[in-house]
Amino acid sequence: MSGPPPQSGRRIRHRALVVLAGVVAAALVWVVAVPVLGTDVSVPEQYGFGQKIDLALGPVIFASLFAGLASWASLAVLEKITKRRGALIWTVVATIVLLVTMPWQMPGFSTANQLTLALLHIAVAAVLIPALPRAARLGSPD
Repeated sequence: MSGPPPQSGRRIRHRALVVLAGVVAAALVWVVAVPVLGTDVSVPEQYGFGQKIDLALGPVIFASLFAGLASWASLAVLEKITKRRGALIWTVVATIVLLVTMPWQMPGFSTANQLTLALLHIAVAAVLIPALPRAARLGSPD
């Protein structure tokens, strides 16, 4: 009985580290913004409503972990389906998702709050978008 080829183990390890790095990047932004700089960071309680709730570290970690795992899964599916163009397609889609999910206009939220939310998005994307496709190449036998 043989297990997966060694390349797939390295690919999994590299991609897991990329996802972890995205989580760490978001956590660092939150730690600098909230406890260190004292920024009041809140999010809408429900999409489209003005009610606010404070953004704690736990949801930041959960959201960035979810984003990383969803990114990994979607990239893996695209690589399987399209072979050579999966990483390119994924990069374009991931960039569009980043732009769509940015906190562009949030009436009633301070500029510092919106900037911190934008930095959280950018921190995770800055790690995931370039590094996830690269992690596959690092783990391949080429």
